[in-house]
Amino acid sequence: MVLRHRHPARRSLPARRALPGGGLMNALRTPVVTVLLLLLLPIAAAAGARPYRIGIVLPGDQWAGAVDGLKEGMQALGYVEGRDIHYLLDNAGGDKARIEGATRQFVADKVDVVYTITNTALKIVAQVTKPSRTPVVFGSASGPVESGIIPAYATPDAYITGVTSASIELVAKRLEILKEVLPHVKRVALIGERDADSSRAAFRIAHETAPELDLTMVDFPINSHAEAVQAAKNLTL
Repeated sequence: MVLRHRHPARRSLPARRALPGGGLMNALRTPVVTVLLLLLLPIAAAAGARPYRIGIVLPGDQWAGAVDGLKEGMQALGYVEGRDIHYLLDNAGGDKARIEGATRQFVADKVDVVYTITNTALKIVAQVTKPSRTPVVFGSASGPVESGIIPAYATPDAYITGVTSASIELVAKRLEILKEVLPHVKRVALIGERDADSSRAAFRIAHETAPELDLTMVDFPINSHAEAVQAAKNLTL
């Protein structure tokens, strides 16, 4: 089961990227901790009193707030780091090869759970953990079903669970609201990571919806944060 964290449609326009430790991370903290506890309870029954070990695959520094929120949430529930639980962190720094390597090491070390965030990292983690079925919890992913990472939101045979922001599902609704608020708009820029499944899925839905709203989508695929900033600047020139 995947928990779907929804935002009111009108408040999701314009879309903004969450900053470390910002509102999105705080909002996701409770559902993520809940999902993690549901996975750890059966492990506790089998393992006795030994501390849990959570392998954290962090895609990059900008997602450090997700780890802080996870630790704070577990601490609030009485899980003391070093006594009840150990966090093994590997910061990939945007390197996909390192995400894969870190996940393989956590599987080899037989951690209780692998925790990660973002579609890009989740896709790699899911592929690496599939043979061992090491439990995986993701802190936030944009439409993991629509991106093809997991088969369905509700499935009885799954070792992957977590929280989705449902941002891909809201693409069409956001365009509808945009057209309602700014009826004279004709061209809409789409900025997204070139190799991210979530971006491709969002772009596809946007292009499918555009003709119904008399809109033209202009794609700006990017490979880095710097490229995203430059693309946004070019739109205002």
